[in-house]
Amino acid sequence: MSDGLDTSTLPFLPESAQLGHCSWSDWKREIWRIAAARGAAGHLDGTTAEPILLVNLKTESETLSETSPSKLKRWTADDEWIRLLLVWNMSSAAGAGIEQDDKTAAEIWAQLTTRYE
Repeated sequence: MSDGLDTSTLPFLPESAQLGHCSWSDWKREIWRIAAARGAAGHLDGTTAEPILLVNLKTESETLSETSPSKLKRWTADDEWIRLLLVWNMSSAAGAGIEQDDKTAAEIWAQLTTRYE
């Protein structure tokens, strides 16, 4: 997994392999394979939960036992990468009605799963 969002490494599937031009099962398998190769498949099914950053209100210091800002930043970048992988590899018709704004990759994946399975 990377520490930042690098869209230059984002794979664009050929149009024939994008959701809306191929079967859900073929697309799902390919997206899962790409996410797993990046070490971020947990962002699809939600098993890689968003880290919680706690702040001690008395001292205003971060509680590092839960997570650190760098871990949260890394999770956010990886989740955005997976979100873009999903959105950029489906046709407009396939993505129609799928809520994307302020949604995690797992939330988008769940909507797609509900629609196509």
